[in-house]
Amino acid sequence: MSGGSSSIGVLAGMESLMKTFFNFLGRVQFVVAHPKSPLLPYFTCPEDSGITVLCRYPPPTEDSAMNIQTRLALVCALFGFVLPVQAQEGDVAMGYFVTTDLANVMQLEEGIRDHVGWHAEQNDPWPGFIYQAMHGGPEYVWVSSNHTWTDFDTPTVDPQADMADFAERAGDHVTSLDVRTWVMWRDLSIPPAPDAVVPMWQVIEWDFKNTSEGTEALRAAFGKVKAAFEQQGESLRYTVNEVVGLDAAPQMFVAIARESMGEMDQGEPNALERMLAGAYGHADAVHIMRTFEKYLTPTANRFWVLRQDLSHMPGM
Repeated sequence: MSGGSSSIGVLAGMESLMKTFFNFLGRVQFVVAHPKSPLLPYFTCPEDSGITVLCRYPPPTEDSAMNIQTRLALVCALFGFVLPVQAQEGDVAMGYFVTTDLANVMQLEEGIRDHVGWHAEQNDPWPGFIYQAMHGGPEYVWVSSNHTWTDFDTPTVDPQADMADFAERAGDHVTSLDVRTWVMWRDLSIPPAPDAVVPMWQVIEWDFKNTSEGTEALRAAFGKVKAAFEQQGESLRYTVNEVVGLDAAPQMFVAIARESMGEMDQGEPNALERMLAGAYGHADAVHIMRTFEKYLTPTANRFWVLRQDLSHMPGM
């Protein structure tokens, strides 16, 4: 599906149908983030957001009108219509976050494994890395990264068939599904190679003040951090990312590539500030750290471990 005026026209034609589905699904929330979308009166999203769809599924209750599988099928029926794309600089990634309860872990993993087999049968060239959370209840994320916005104009598999297959194989064992899109600030990141298989990511998340002043200050601060890492020959690989399309507070995160949890034991308190002081002096280091404190509000520090047995990794 192409972007621009044709996408807006399709969205305008879908307005009545979307409102009907939105009311029918009840607790399933759709957020259509398009700066020029005629649907914006019905949804709240940042004016400068990218193009994405966020579908949230709260855990089902006994009086649910429909089960997760049915709701997934309805989402996939709409998915092709509500994901217009727009040319935009930066590396784009999409993640499908799913949770389950302890009693359904084995069944969900088997469903994911079968769905990965479907991608292999389709000769899908896009890798899909499955990571499992090392925190809270059972949670998994399918990550498809290293994209441009225009990649989603020509997906390598039918998005509706993709979601329908997942719903059929695993939908009954899903308690929540959250689809998120983010853009890497490549000029401020030191990312792993595009074909790297990262065994673990440490993801530090923040809400941030998305103003021109705040964005400019954060870009300058992250730029100083990158230059200091490069100056001191650090081997750390990380990406600075902005989540797009959310109807909540603007969010960003740094994802740090890790080999194992053992790396955490090698750190020291205030290590970042010490490194910045070595590169720029104490006063500048304090200023950079205070910039982060001023414009970023910490929300989570999470670890995600690669499940190669559940991942789609063609040619790797």
